[in-house]
Amino acid sequence: MSYKKAVLLFAFAFILQLSMINLINIKGVVPDLTLCIVIMITFLFEDGFRYAAIGIISALLLDLCTGQYVGISSIGMIIIMAGTVLLRRSMNRENKLSFVIVTAAGTFIYNLFCWIFMAMLNDPTSILYVLMYQPFYMAYNIAFSFILYLFMIKKAVRHRNDRYFV
Repeated sequence: MSYKKAVLLFAFAFILQLSMINLINIKGVVPDLTLCIVIMITFLFEDGFRYAAIGIISALLLDLCTGQYVGISSIGMIIIMAGTVLLRRSMNRENKLSFVIVTAAGTFIYNLFCWIFMAMLNDPTSILYVLMYQPFYMAYNIAFSFILYLFMIKKAVRHRNDRYFV
């Protein structure tokens, strides 16, 4: 993946997140496209953390446009990138279940981190409220990420399931 493609992908997600994605909400829950792309790029590509850094900038711009506080999403993206890089070493990129597990865990940790940070800044949102909507966030992010995974796995792994590929 080149930097041009990564910038275009994050720009498209940024515009879609601010405009069209709210039309397909379920109980007020929408997928976090930037988070999904950061997890997907970091998990699939060897040097994905370099391209996912563009996602940090995208998260910062989203915070500027829609967030109550600026920078919380960017810090959360850094934590998710680090966790995904660590998980990537022990999981198979070609296995779809591995990707689903990483996406679900990344979504949960990201939302929990954002809640903790907001609670430190005296946000009145209860943890029970966050956990109540967590299955919807996970399902939405998994669905969107899985669609991206099916398109991007061909680019990330050249010879899939080839036992002679070194």
